[in-house]
Amino acid sequence: MRAICYMRASTWRQREGGNLDRRMQHLRQALRQKNIPIVAEYTECFSGRKLDRRLKLKKAIRHARHLIRQGKMVAIVSDCRNRFLRGTFYDRTPSTEKPLADQWRKLKKMANGVQLATLIEPDKPFNQVRTFEMCVAEQAGRHIGRPKNKIKPTPGAKKQKREQLRPLVLELWQNGISVRVIAKQLGLPKSTVGDWLHA
Repeated sequence: MRAICYMRASTWRQREGGNLDRRMQHLRQALRQKNIPIVAEYTECFSGRKLDRRLKLKKAIRHARHLIRQGKMVAIVSDCRNRFLRGTFYDRTPSTEKPLADQWRKLKKMANGVQLATLIEPDKPFNQVRTFEMCVAEQAGRHIGRPKNKIKPTPGAKKQKREQLRPLVLELWQNGISVRVIAKQLGLPKSTVGDWLHA
């Protein structure tokens, strides 16, 4: 089996910050540890919800189909499902986000028989996907993800934020992520993360 590496970022700001390079490097290392040869790499900056405009992904699929016609076994590999596809409502409900069935059908149609693979199982819940992404960030010592936008709090927002994020904080802590990295990635004060862990 050969691999065509694919990596996507949502914005050019992420690319300029080294996000794509760091994640591609992590993907290369993971494949080499499994003794899977890499035949090509494709990266692009575009929304994970707009499949019709993903020109590099389409190019990777054409490349894979060419190799398959030559009798070679090949798959397009990324680190997690978010690189191939994000859910329609990710911006509104990131903690429960999963692509809709129709989105998966469109991706399958685009792949046209080419195998798409990820380092972690594509049906993992969001919290586990996010844990994986933060582990990559911890290894690189840098932030992975979209820049955090400051939002003016609304009444009851603090309690709602605690109820939503505390389970994720606990899970990340149990997976060996430091308080500093958890606080940075989730946009929380370190003291708040510490309080939630010892509550």
